[in-house]
Amino acid sequence: MITILLTFLRYMALWLARIFGRIYYFLSSEWMPPLFWLFVVIFSVSIVDYISLINFDVLSQSKVKPLPAQCTLIWFQLGSQQCSQLWPQLWSRLWSQLGSILALYTLLWLLWWAWKAHKSLVIEDFANYAGAQFDTDVKGLATLLVVKLGQLHRLYRAVDERRAIPTSVAKNEAIDATIKVEDVGQFLKDAVSSQSKLSLGPIEIPIGILMSLLGHIVQGPRIIGSLHKDNGDLVLTAQIVGGKYPFKWRVNSATLPVQSTDQSPHDLVNMVEELVYRMFTDLELVGSSRASATAAFCEGLKAYRDCLRTPKDRLRNLKIAEKQFIQTLAEDVQFDLAYYNLGVVYTELGQKEAALAAFEKAITQNPNSWIAYYALALGRLESQEYYRAAQLCKRVIELKPGKANAAKAYQLRGLTQFELYRQEQDLIKKQVLMKKQGSAQKPESMQEQKSMQKRADYLKDSTRSHRKAITRSWLALCLAELKGQGIVAAEQSNISQIETLASVCLADLATMYIDDEVYKTAGIKKPGGWWSHFRAEMLLKQALSLKRADPTYEASYHFKLGKTYNLRDKYEKATHELRVATRIIPDEVEYWSELASAYANEVTGKNGNEPKRSRVIRDDNYEKYVLETIIDLAQEAPAETFKKAIGKAREAYEQLDQCDTGRGQSVKEIEAFLDLPYFLDLLPRIEDPQKKAELEKKLAYYAQHQQEMEYAQVFLLLGSLYRDYERERDVDKLVAGLRCQLEKLNGQGKELEYAHIALALCQLYLKCGKKQEFADLVKKLAQRLEQFNRTEKVLIYAQVSLTLVKLCLAFDNGSLPGQLYLTFKKKWDFDNLITKLELHNRQFADDKGKEWQHGQMLRILAQLHFYVGKFEAAETYFKDTIRKLDKKYPNEVRSHHLHAWLAHTLLKLSKFDEALQVVQEAIRHDELNFTNRETLGDVYFERGEFQQAIDTWKDTLWRKNSIMRITHEYEIKYDPEIYFKIGDAYVKLAQCHRELCRRKEENKEAVKYLEMALDLLATDRQEVRLKVCYSLGYFHFVMSEYENAIKHLRICQKFGFAPLTSTFYLAYACMRNKEYDEAIKQFCVLYDLATDAQRKGRALTEMMEETTEPIVLGEMFALAHWGLAFTYAERNMDLPKALAQINEANKQVARTRKWISKFHETEKKVEILFQARYYDCEGWILYKLEKFDKAIVCLEQALKLTVHAEVCLHLALAYEGKLRQTSDKKRAQPLITKAQMYLQYAYELDTNDQYKQQLEDLQKRLQEISQQLSPAFAKAK
Repeated sequence: MITILLTFLRYMALWLARIFGRIYYFLSSEWMPPLFWLFVVIFSVSIVDYISLINFDVLSQSKVKPLPAQCTLIWFQLGSQQCSQLWPQLWSRLWSQLGSILALYTLLWLLWWAWKAHKSLVIEDFANYAGAQFDTDVKGLATLLVVKLGQLHRLYRAVDERRAIPTSVAKNEAIDATIKVEDVGQFLKDAVSSQSKLSLGPIEIPIGILMSLLGHIVQGPRIIGSLHKDNGDLVLTAQIVGGKYPFKWRVNSATLPVQSTDQSPHDLVNMVEELVYRMFTDLELVGSSRASATAAFCEGLKAYRDCLRTPKDRLRNLKIAEKQFIQTLAEDVQFDLAYYNLGVVYTELGQKEAALAAFEKAITQNPNSWIAYYALALGRLESQEYYRAAQLCKRVIELKPGKANAAKAYQLRGLTQFELYRQEQDLIKKQVLMKKQGSAQKPESMQEQKSMQKRADYLKDSTRSHRKAITRSWLALCLAELKGQGIVAAEQSNISQIETLASVCLADLATMYIDDEVYKTAGIKKPGGWWSHFRAEMLLKQALSLKRADPTYEASYHFKLGKTYNLRDKYEKATHELRVATRIIPDEVEYWSELASAYANEVTGKNGNEPKRSRVIRDDNYEKYVLETIIDLAQEAPAETFKKAIGKAREAYEQLDQCDTGRGQSVKEIEAFLDLPYFLDLLPRIEDPQKKAELEKKLAYYAQHQQEMEYAQVFLLLGSLYRDYERERDVDKLVAGLRCQLEKLNGQGKELEYAHIALALCQLYLKCGKKQEFADLVKKLAQRLEQFNRTEKVLIYAQVSLTLVKLCLAFDNGSLPGQLYLTFKKKWDFDNLITKLELHNRQFADDKGKEWQHGQMLRILAQLHFYVGKFEAAETYFKDTIRKLDKKYPNEVRSHHLHAWLAHTLLKLSKFDEALQVVQEAIRHDELNFTNRETLGDVYFERGEFQQAIDTWKDTLWRKNSIMRITHEYEIKYDPEIYFKIGDAYVKLAQCHRELCRRKEENKEAVKYLEMALDLLATDRQEVRLKVCYSLGYFHFVMSEYENAIKHLRICQKFGFAPLTSTFYLAYACMRNKEYDEAIKQFCVLYDLATDAQRKGRALTEMMEETTEPIVLGEMFALAHWGLAFTYAERNMDLPKALAQINEANKQVARTRKWISKFHETEKKVEILFQARYYDCEGWILYKLEKFDKAIVCLEQALKLTVHAEVCLHLALAYEGKLRQTSDKKRAQPLITKAQMYLQYAYELDTNDQYKQQLEDLQKRLQEISQQLSPAFAKAK
């Protein structure tokens, strides 16, 4: 009865709140307040008139006959007969004073409007004292200031970000500024004449003086400003007049972070921007932080909210937000909001530990920040630190954050307490299991009772917290409805979020009532049963009556209601609710498995423990359809959901098979097939607390279902060994334990059990880097698998074989086991294994009930052939797999990316057009699948269509960011591979373009994406990180950013990535950065490295590394000599030695060319890449030696090979030197013309402004020479 009464009371409270809310909304509409206050004025005037009518002594000239004394009680006897004669006089008097009434109403309205305007900040037009050229710009400064302040006003409002932990801004309402309108005081003065009087009965009020006085009183704060010049610099000043604080501000153009060479309107915009942040900091944040910190904080807030609205550049905006929040803290370490918002950004980036640290720092800075405590509690809950999360929720409640926020805290506290209850329940289960197995002593009864009491307390506390969450969320909902927020979607209305919160609180309590563990718990009053299920039903129905912000909530409530009906033996209602849930969210495997259970109960007539005759007619096609859907969706489900769903489906179909045996699909076999790779993936990651918790749950499930699962014993054994390892961290002991178990299973008939342990040991060898042991065990395991002959276990056998080959592939490529589209670099003998699998595959060909098993066998065979390099067979098997699975199991095709696999296989076979057709066809069938789009970019890249590849990959990123489901079950992951692909494509595109301006833009884009890839790459992927690092060094060098180039190239050189090429560009960058001693040292290192390579038998024509510009060994020698020569020339020292070095470089080039000419049929085209540099260096040295004619010849040869700004500059300088040597005035004019021509070429080619100063100096000298020679030319003519 209590549950029914509480539910009814909640309905009634909400109904009444909505009724009164609609009345309030009606009364608070725009036209109601003026009308209401008009009636108030009329009523007030009528009261005054009435008092004057009944007063017999004060009024000397009464217009009416005195009334009887009893009329003094007219307040209570307005309808009495004695006072009836009063009404006509009163109405007459009111009608005669209608003008005065309207005047009084207008006056009161003006006063109210003036008082409201008093709160607004008025910005007057700025005065210009800097000169007439700034008149037009200064006129718009006030408007620009208002716009900027308005943007900050909107930015600092709390917005609905639809996140569990939104960003946080200042608590005070941001200032709302307007540009100057007509002064309020002057407006009031001019509203009526100074002689006007307002008559209220016997009282006459002169309002002219009153208006003048009120005008000064209600005048709001004003900002006045002006623009000045101080020693040639612009100065913008502003001050506030009439406000609470007399602030003054001064901004000087010389102190701006970004300055321009000339004074322009752009300077004024930057000055206004600086002024806005200073004003906002002083007026809104009340000087609690520096203006520079506020500016950085606002930029970070903009970037974060941009990434929520537009997922196009999500990662880039998150990185910008992170950088700006860190900059905020660098400016003001006490800015606690920056710490909190930095934690929000780290949460979005998936950096959990960093997010927790930021939230803790925010709490340290501001211990009263409830939202920081709440965010930290969410993080602790996700990290499975339940007790800490519960204590943090308690602190949130103590801070009294408001009804809705308190409900969120209670709801989260209830969840953490329920998880603590589950931990105690699992501990008790383990103790019971150990007692049954006799492997531990019987615990003392007091300890057992204490543990059970602790479990009961957690459950009671969780129930109490959920009930409090319901009460507060419902109260918050009623208050919101009372304010009329539920009628229209107002800008500040959060009614949908409150309704969602209330429904979630109701559903969480209902979930406790129907939880299987709670139902089975002993020692607790009312642990479950009919009454608890009835409560859950009432709560879920009430949750469904509310609006939800997301359809996933509605589907979840229908699912839980269906589960409740299933527990209450109402199977028809259960199947109905579960079908509704599957229609709303059709890809949730847990909904389908519960539907299978309810359907099985309905068909078999199960009624608790008593079977009854079913009235339902079985539908074999429907049963098959449900099972196929469960199998199809189980592959992509999270591990915990998969375990529950496949187990429930197995029980349901075993129950159905009791009525009609001979079902073609075996759920047990499918469960074992899907479970093997997941379990093996958990074992090496047991050091991760989250993965350890998943493994513990998995082992508990195996212990509970040992009889149903054939390989449960093996999994439990492996789990026990890895538990010991996680506790002791002794790798040698773990290896010894696994080897011991292998020896025990060395007999015949235990091939698959042996394989499970062998695969775990292979993983351990791979992780520890024991190469020889790994290779020996792989060989032995492959031989054992080749002897396998149990056809009923062939699917598990295939899964084991695929896992083994993937491990070998990772070992061979030095990559992670899960990386796609790799092939073996070395020969591994798996031919017999694959041949045996092909023979076993034939048993599924004619069995129509095993399409899924047949499709999996075909997929495994296709991937195995791909890995070993047999692409023709792989193509055939992939096509057969898609045909087999596409009709009944389309999700299998998507989850295993079979179209992408087929496309990459075709690319390996150089069938580019067919690969393009396959991917485009797959995209037409599934537009939202971003994996196929990424593969389309791969196809374009292989075809050499780099711009289309870039556009496709960018589109993939945008789709991935917008489609990605971000819930507590899915980790936020950003794939670095696609960023690296985009950067690499920009590399290729820049090499294709000859226009320097286009290459510059492409180089910048390449750097941007490569830096993001480097940030995302894991530390264990060292080779890929070094490759990205080298590319960044190369592009920074090309863009003349030598400091950054040196930083990245030093890392590559230190770790030995592309040692010769990275050393060459490092030395070259040092030389450009004028670090000549370091450059000479590095060029000498390059020569030594090339010598070592030649000693090891490397040919002069052999390309040394696969880098951006692969260079042959012979040219490496030449580049070492060239670098030394050019460095000497740049230092203007040892020029003869420099000439000798460049001559040696030319000899090396000639020798290399001679070797290249001997090779007519090479796999790759070999050529000299830097011939122009040798000519340019020789010409530059000759110029320094004042051998200008020879220098010009060499430099013109260089210009024929490459069009570069430096070569043109050197030519112009050479002609200038020849011009200074000549004494013939007639020959001087052509020399000046050529020098100016090459000077102009250099100007056009110098896109990075690298030679700007040298070009300007040369131009001045040529102009001076031209002016000196002009009179001589005139005289000669």
